[in-house]
Amino acid sequence: MRLRTLLIVGTVTWAAVAAAVGAGLYITFRDVDEALRKDEVARDIAQGVFELTALAGDYLLHHEKRAEMQWEQKHESLGSLLREPGLGGAEEEPLITVLRAHHVEIGRIFGQVVANRQTLQAQEGPTDLSLELQQRLVAQLLIESQTMGTGAIGLESKSIAEVREAERQAVWLVVVLGAGIVIATAGTWIVASRRVVRPIGELQRGIQILGGGNLDYRIGPLGKDEIGEVARSFDEMAEQLSTTTVSRNELAKEVTERKRAEEALREANAELEAFTYSVSHDLRAPLRAMDGFSQVLLEDSADKLDAEGRDHLGRVRGASQRMAQLIDDLLKLSRLARAELRRRRVDLSQLAETISAELHAAEPGRQVSFAIAADVVAAGDEHLLRIVLENLLGNAWKFSSKQPKARIEFGVTENEGQPAYFVRDDGAGFDMAYADKLFQPFQRLHKSDEFPGTGIGLATAARIIQRHGGRIWAESAVEQGTTVYFSLGTKLVTKGEAV
Repeated sequence: MRLRTLLIVGTVTWAAVAAAVGAGLYITFRDVDEALRKDEVARDIAQGVFELTALAGDYLLHHEKRAEMQWEQKHESLGSLLREPGLGGAEEEPLITVLRAHHVEIGRIFGQVVANRQTLQAQEGPTDLSLELQQRLVAQLLIESQTMGTGAIGLESKSIAEVREAERQAVWLVVVLGAGIVIATAGTWIVASRRVVRPIGELQRGIQILGGGNLDYRIGPLGKDEIGEVARSFDEMAEQLSTTTVSRNELAKEVTERKRAEEALREANAELEAFTYSVSHDLRAPLRAMDGFSQVLLEDSADKLDAEGRDHLGRVRGASQRMAQLIDDLLKLSRLARAELRRRRVDLSQLAETISAELHAAEPGRQVSFAIAADVVAAGDEHLLRIVLENLLGNAWKFSSKQPKARIEFGVTENEGQPAYFVRDDGAGFDMAYADKLFQPFQRLHKSDEFPGTGIGLATAARIIQRHGGRIWAESAVEQGTTVYFSLGTKLVTKGEAV
């Protein structure tokens, strides 16, 4: 194949790659934007249900026309949100249908409450039957409001999960496209090396030999393409030495283009980091609003709410705070992939002693004994390895909390000729059938009401261990404790030994 044809094929191929990259990015970010739009509508629905419940309570307390009109306006606006096209996919549609049904039922019950209230006011003396009917209607209204609020929170949770999934797909697409570009670049370089660089090297060698005075030297056949023609012409006349200069210029141009591509990749990474920060900021804002408004309502209207209402608000605050913590954990996990790894001599025993003291200080009432092996030293990044031990010892502390007298051990053993550091506890343990989920983000093996957490800690530890070139694994049995092992891909460092 002639170089001209090869160049055309390469150009068409790169144009196709660029088109695929553009189309993939457009579709992915369109999906992200659509997920964000649905999430915004879902947050508005949850906020609308919250405000509708508050207005219903206002009317039931004061029976003012103002509260009735405000309730009807909010009910109508909430209905518009629920009727918005494209609000949910196949998973969310049943929940939206239920919310619409509750919305209609709440409107019907509230209308009956208002009508019955007007009847009571018109009567000279309300009867026990009419009062009992009013009480039943009020109870039905509150139950429907609570049920709809729970459904709205569920819809918002699904929309947040959809946003996270869209973002995850966007990140994976960028990674896949980046890998495709690297592969295409490598393929281009291999072809160029075989078809261009190597023959040019033969030409250069011939020029050097000729420049040394050996005018009888001939390059010989180098193929049937353009370079082969140059070689044949070179053998026929020595004046065509300029072809070497042209070749060198082409190589310099290729180096320049590769530098530009690397700069573009760095800019893309910076834009992706800015995008991640923006998304996390947008997610935090509604969570802070939920937490803040719930706190204000608990502080300013606590006397107007019953115990169940206060409990619901407390649950809303707890859920928003857990979600904020989850976002922070995700950002920390993302930053670990970009943090610079600085290997040095790290005293793991000293780190374990410090962390155990902090755990005791946080919960001084617990009876937990630590058995920490002395002089366990490793080569690694001290800051990152502290995060690993904080997660592993913190998990051992947490999952042994139901033991009246718990014991946690830190030490080192040998596995496949390398040191394996371990943290062992006598806590709740887990079924080894689910061990493959242990170090995946959000994969929890215990219920959150038993042991709190976001499911990010062990995933973070695993990411750090992988960056050190090691591996992490666990052995456990239900109610018989857990041992988590990790290696760092290096030999055991003895005390005083330089890394």
